[in-house]
Amino acid sequence: MNNVLVVYKKSAYEIYKASSDIDVVKFVSSDCSDAVSIRQSHDVQMRSLDSVLSVLSAKHINFDSTYRADITANKLLDKNLVISVGGDGTFLEVSHYVKDTLLLGVNSDPEKSTGFFCCSNTYNFADNAYNFEYVIDNIENTEKVKRTKLARMELKLDGKILPELVLNDILVAHQSPAANTRCRLITPYDTIGHKDIIEHKESGNLEHKGSGILVCTAAGSSAFMYNEEGSIMDLSASHFEYIERGVRNAQPHFAEELTLTSLTRALCIFIDGHHLKYDFPLGKELYVTKGQPLNVIGDLEEKRK
Repeated sequence: MNNVLVVYKKSAYEIYKASSDIDVVKFVSSDCSDAVSIRQSHDVQMRSLDSVLSVLSAKHINFDSTYRADITANKLLDKNLVISVGGDGTFLEVSHYVKDTLLLGVNSDPEKSTGFFCCSNTYNFADNAYNFEYVIDNIENTEKVKRTKLARMELKLDGKILPELVLNDILVAHQSPAANTRCRLITPYDTIGHKDIIEHKESGNLEHKGSGILVCTAAGSSAFMYNEEGSIMDLSASHFEYIERGVRNAQPHFAEELTLTSLTRALCIFIDGHHLKYDFPLGKELYVTKGQPLNVIGDLEEKRK
């Protein structure tokens, strides 16, 4: 591991402190408990990042570092390992551009962040399974440091493949959360209630009127989809799950590919949260299919338990 890229996030404190809104700056510098907590979290984040960089330097590992908003596919070329330092948000943002390279998530604030995808941290030195230095020392030994392969989705919008692979989910919805979403969804077959087995039945053709269509991978089935009453899928599953939002008694469906047509002028495609989105104009088609899997450092099956 001699060619590594470290991707870090900016803390809420850094972002708020640089705000042009004077009230935001005053708040984050105040003595109220929430502001103090934000500053403490910033300190923890900085210590985690410093620790990661110090370990790599001490072991004479060649590395570059970049802010997560500046990451591109070109920055990942020829890298042996990519390390995200933050939480699941940072990990997801990095995962969009990683192809064959291994990805390691370091939870920079494990006391405040669940960090499901982050199988390492720099604080839990008593537990070698999660210690960053231990992971780096044994990263080639898959018995000591396990790996997990996660399915991703590939998106084709208006005939063009989007550059980002989807690790968690996409939400097709109106750009205003209070507005109605209308779209048509077609699958080559339709199945309900089979979260681990796809049965090829008749095609599905659904005209949705509600709050949008949520589509997730197996990894994403325990996140946004879980809160929408979806089913948790086995992490080894390569197909995906979708459900209508804002529709009474909606049931989860499962498929390996689907096509969505926008029937609304102001629809958007939100990818793995709200940071990344594409306009989805009236009459345009979005094709969702399997993408290249992601190779993650860590035993996510064990973490899910």
